[in-house]
Amino acid sequence: MSFIVNVFHSATHLLDAVPELVHNPIQANTILPYALKRKAQEESNLASSAYSSFPRGVPPLWVALWTERHGTQRPMLDFVVAITNSNISTLPLFIFTPHQAALTTPDFLFPRIVRLIDVLTTVIHVSRVFAVFAPVEVTRLFANLWSWKTGIAGVETPYYRAVLATVTLDSLVSSLADPQSFRRNRPARMADLEEVVPQFKAFADHSVIYSMTLDQAREEACEHTRERKLWLCEVEPEGDGVRTIVSIVAATRNSGTHAFITKVFTPRRFRQRGYAKHLVAWVSKTLLVQLGYTAVSLYVDEENVGAAHTYTEVGYRGIRTHGIEAPAEEWEQIGFDPRMCDPGLGPPIL
Repeated sequence: MSFIVNVFHSATHLLDAVPELVHNPIQANTILPYALKRKAQEESNLASSAYSSFPRGVPPLWVALWTERHGTQRPMLDFVVAITNSNISTLPLFIFTPHQAALTTPDFLFPRIVRLIDVLTTVIHVSRVFAVFAPVEVTRLFANLWSWKTGIAGVETPYYRAVLATVTLDSLVSSLADPQSFRRNRPARMADLEEVVPQFKAFADHSVIYSMTLDQAREEACEHTRERKLWLCEVEPEGDGVRTIVSIVAATRNSGTHAFITKVFTPRRFRQRGYAKHLVAWVSKTLLVQLGYTAVSLYVDEENVGAAHTYTEVGYRGIRTHGIEAPAEEWEQIGFDPRMCDPGLGPPIL
């Protein structure tokens, strides 16, 4: 068995060489949107200045692995690994595979992940990898082999485990998106920031590893608002004409025909009132009908039963609820010993 491994420092070259990313936008949601944004920067000659927005100026890096096939058949893409950052923070190591879960057996995964890790340890500092996020079986084997190779142990409890759920116009319960006199759903405006920023921070604070300062929350909220990727629900809780923002939804990993909801948050005092459910339905309908996306996806935390019920009621498919087994694509994020990791370490070894 022979593998081809390429390291890409250019998103343009990556997307030219790996069309499977564009052909699988749902499964590639953690990699494709960042690559498309980076490609646009490269094409507009802004790539060098864009480095300054990355933590410690670390540029992105991608590694792709193919299996060679006999004769004139094109090599088969198996994995793409992304080492990237947002404007706010360093991101986990993301892994994409075009293969269905049933095909990713240990016998299939082991030699390929071993080869990927051999290459990764020559092009990045191993302490840069503070976590890995991918389909469950890929994450678990990668984490075990990475720890064996580097001596950096994985944390005992995964940071995050979720199912990947998707809604289309065929499954969306459109009636939930209907307007109501007591509730108003709309795109966020810059004038909303004073109310929205604390919700961004609170959302991050719920994470095991992704806390942010108020300044970082403001920067992220400004970016999403400016790019028209943030929506909100406002009501008059006291009936006195003063409107309050009671829920927010952000869809920020969008690519081509597919949109991805990345943030849903309702302050505790406004929960259990259906605000998030109706806002998610309204945003999903907006993305599908007005903006022309063919599908909208999101990750659903397996431990958040309430959220699972909410998204199922909206029409998202791929979630297990009420004891009913639904086809689920499970993803998991496993972290590595924080004492031995420095997510901002850079630049990459070249």
